[in-house]
Amino acid sequence: MTRGVFLSRPMLIFGSVFAVVCFCCSRAEVYSAYFAYAFCAVSIISLVIYFAIKSFHKKLEIPLVAIAVLLSAVIFLLFYNFSYKPAVSFEGETAFTGKIISLPQKHSDSYTYEIKTESIGEKFVKLKIIYSSKEKLFCDIYDCISVTDAKIYVPRNPDKSESEFYKSRGIYLRAYSTDVPEILFSYESTTFYYVLKLRQSIINTVLCKTEGDRAGIIIGMILGDTSYISQQTKHYFSNSGASHLLAVSGLHTSLWIFFFTSFLTLFGFRGKLVNILSLIFLAFLVVLTGFSASVMRASLMLTIILVAPFFKRKGDRLNSLGFALFIILAANPFAVLSVSLQLSAAATLGIITIGDYYCNRFAKLISKLRLPLVKRMLNYAAGIVIITVCVFVATLPIMVSVFGRITLIAPITNLLVVGISSLIMIFGGTGVLLSHSNVFMPVSSLWFYIADILANAVLKCTEALGSLTFSALPVNTNVYYICVVFTIIAVCIGILLFQKRKSRFYIEIISVACVVIFLITNSIFMLPFKMNIKGTVLAVKGSPVIVLQSGRHYALIGCPEDYSDYNYVIKQSLPDIPSTKLDLFIVPYGKLYTDCYKEILETYSPNNVFIDFYTYKENKDIIADEAEVGKEMRYLLWKEIDIKYINTEQANCVIIKFNGQTVMVSLSKENDMSYIAKTITTPNVLVCCNHMPKNAFCTVFDRIIITSPYPTVHKTLYNRQLYKTPQICLTAFEGSTLI
Repeated sequence: MTRGVFLSRPMLIFGSVFAVVCFCCSRAEVYSAYFAYAFCAVSIISLVIYFAIKSFHKKLEIPLVAIAVLLSAVIFLLFYNFSYKPAVSFEGETAFTGKIISLPQKHSDSYTYEIKTESIGEKFVKLKIIYSSKEKLFCDIYDCISVTDAKIYVPRNPDKSESEFYKSRGIYLRAYSTDVPEILFSYESTTFYYVLKLRQSIINTVLCKTEGDRAGIIIGMILGDTSYISQQTKHYFSNSGASHLLAVSGLHTSLWIFFFTSFLTLFGFRGKLVNILSLIFLAFLVVLTGFSASVMRASLMLTIILVAPFFKRKGDRLNSLGFALFIILAANPFAVLSVSLQLSAAATLGIITIGDYYCNRFAKLISKLRLPLVKRMLNYAAGIVIITVCVFVATLPIMVSVFGRITLIAPITNLLVVGISSLIMIFGGTGVLLSHSNVFMPVSSLWFYIADILANAVLKCTEALGSLTFSALPVNTNVYYICVVFTIIAVCIGILLFQKRKSRFYIEIISVACVVIFLITNSIFMLPFKMNIKGTVLAVKGSPVIVLQSGRHYALIGCPEDYSDYNYVIKQSLPDIPSTKLDLFIVPYGKLYTDCYKEILETYSPNNVFIDFYTYKENKDIIADEAEVGKEMRYLLWKEIDIKYINTEQANCVIIKFNGQTVMVSLSKENDMSYIAKTITTPNVLVCCNHMPKNAFCTVFDRIIITSPYPTVHKTLYNRQLYKTPQICLTAFEGSTLI
């Protein structure tokens, strides 16, 4: 039997195939099991054909891929049937008890806690759930809490990012309650408890030494915790393509290991002892960073490299990458949904394959230079540029798929701030270590001062670049997926030509052509189409705010009552880029927050503005001259969405008809559902704020979306409606929700 061309990297092939199968099954959602069974059938048929036909026996790639497919599908099915399905079956329960196993994470105006349950409802079961609270709880890690009158649900936010993030960590349920949890007792402390306490100590030390977003950036680069960074700064990092710097990645892990081994070598440690101590440090780092997928990937790859000398072998980076993917996904197949793992693996693959090739190519190009110093400087500068571009190209498909846009200035941003971010991690990390000794306290203060200056430089740079109007280009995901398939086919053809002609020219030309075709096609398909229409109820305080979207065209119904909501929620749903077209902006009756109103007009320049008559009377001085004013309005948006605004003595609401459903946005507690259903329309989706309409129980809604926590005084009506409408969503806890 001869070795196949791919068998020089068997673990890379095995791990990659394992990851692809897990990804396909995980993204199939309700059809996940069917996909897994199909993969099992295909792999078994492939193995039967392989053993039945003798001419295939020389092709070892066939059984390798088939076994990887079969094993991944079987493991996924076991995980799906014995872990995921039993967990989601508890959706709809109203009480649980459990142990707090994480530090509180602040998200916008709420706090989240990771809970390991002891019981849900009347069943004793151990699951991980995320509990949301509007206030920070007066409890500690390892406290056992009891929560009643809760809503336990499977997260279903518009872009699926939240549900996939938690699913990748083996957490399938979320919960919230209007009641304060009761602390029952505290569990006995374990090693993990002290690691969490150390993590809290690091955070407190950084917050004492510096403040604001600069402190948040330092904490993010040391621990990967971004809850101390403002939403506006996160927006700038995302727009500029530098979000990965706020998570502990393979780069950070490699740097920590480099400095740890250098420290050991400085004190006389040598050989295998250094490797053993480094392995222990790696395990500690994984736990300290909260089992981050990217850190686990990097740690497993480094583990192979550190263990290889014990077996008198040399570690192979590509095989190590495949092995790391296999181990992580065998433990939790849903981990493939982790964006940090996807970006980490793609970036590593890009560096090893494309980056090394072009770095060597550039080195040969300048090899005839006679000045060694100039040659080194050019190699260093070119290495940074090449690696940055390669990482950008390798991670581009994932960035587009996840965030729905291409960050055009990412290479420039990374060139400017990647080196600085490494220094922030080094100075901030060593500053934390030195701060625990009175002898080194002055040095610690100096180190934090340097880290603070560097963090401020990164902050200013990302703010300047992320606020540019051309920083990102929106992408139609349907076009994107079609173009990805087309590109894969085209590149495969290019590889065949490459093998025959011994040149990469064809692959490079085909890749450029695919990018050009994609950009042209994407621009065409960003026009409004019926198939692209979606509506989202935003998680803002006060009156409901709804965004309708079709391609790059948007409509905004409602005006936020809080400037922080505008900065984070609105800008996240309405990209602040030139290609965004706001076709309609409706300001209903109520208090108008002038700062938000002015910002929306200046930033998005809406084509049509409608303002309620009474709101106009109270704010004449700031209302745009071209705005339409009235008590009633009807508008056919994109020839597909029928929008009707009504403000009369009997009703104050917005009726939206699209995608076969009728949505009523209730703007007053005086609305009477019996009157509206009889004279206007019978909605099947209700969106309201603090108060449900009168006689709400006379209409059977498919869904009710409440944009603020429901007052306790109305619990009777709330529970009565909940009995008739199981799908009730509180955006204050569950986030922005698709209609």
